[in-house]
Amino acid sequence: MSQRLLPLLLVLLTSTGAAGDTFLFAQEGAEVTLSCDSRAPDQASCEGTAWLGDKDGGIETLAEHKTVKVDVDRLSLAPDCSLVIKKMGAGDARRYTCRQFDGPRPYTDADTFLSMVSLTRSMTQGDMTLTCKVIRPGFCPEKVQWLYQGQTITKDHPQLKTSSTTCGDAAVQFPLASFLERHFLTCEVSHRDTVKRFPFQAAVTSPLVTTASSPSSSSEAAPRGSSVVDYLVLTLRVAEVLLVTMVTVLLIKALRKRGSHDHSSRRRNTEGDGDEDVKYEN
Repeated sequence: MSQRLLPLLLVLLTSTGAAGDTFLFAQEGAEVTLSCDSRAPDQASCEGTAWLGDKDGGIETLAEHKTVKVDVDRLSLAPDCSLVIKKMGAGDARRYTCRQFDGPRPYTDADTFLSMVSLTRSMTQGDMTLTCKVIRPGFCPEKVQWLYQGQTITKDHPQLKTSSTTCGDAAVQFPLASFLERHFLTCEVSHRDTVKRFPFQAAVTSPLVTTASSPSSSSEAAPRGSSVVDYLVLTLRVAEVLLVTMVTVLLIKALRKRGSHDHSSRRRNTEGDGDEDVKYEN
């Protein structure tokens, strides 16, 4: 093999992973367990097991000889030598190697490519946008898409509009009046034999971001893609909330006024009774 082709081949193997590699996708903040596939089934101890992680172009030793070396508050070893990561974050999205020193060979490696999935939402006037972002260690997932009721959203869907980037991001937009808190949307991430679904309503990882609309969009009579009936339903709900608020305020004022009137009446009656007790003698 040419010496010029060797570095390129190494880069490709690192970026895409070998045939026996494992690909995992976990949501931000979740607890993740990485299994050590190179560990012998009859191995009773983790003395000969080490966990390595890619970091800044090099390799970092995470655990060896049954001891965690870094980030001890979040990383731990399970009895079967699996690496447990608490509160998954963007920095945890990288390649992990379980290196096993027990056996006929000097050591055997098993690589796991861990990616983090982040679900966010934003809102413009009348529209909600959900974004599924995959932070991955040097490879592109084969597919990232939004599902509606477990099915792929078609391009001609009357209200759900989808978009995606070439590597790792997918978004779906819909009228707020039609779908908010009434339908179930799921982000599906797949690569090779790994398929993972992340329901958006199960956990929203970021607060709602409201984006100011442009003057042209503010003049629209109803949200894009929504029906007149849906828009009227939203308007009636807002009016209902305002009406209940007004009635509550008026009731509180009436009760306060009545209480003040009763207090004044009792005071006048007390003063009148005191005047009848006064006697005059000639």
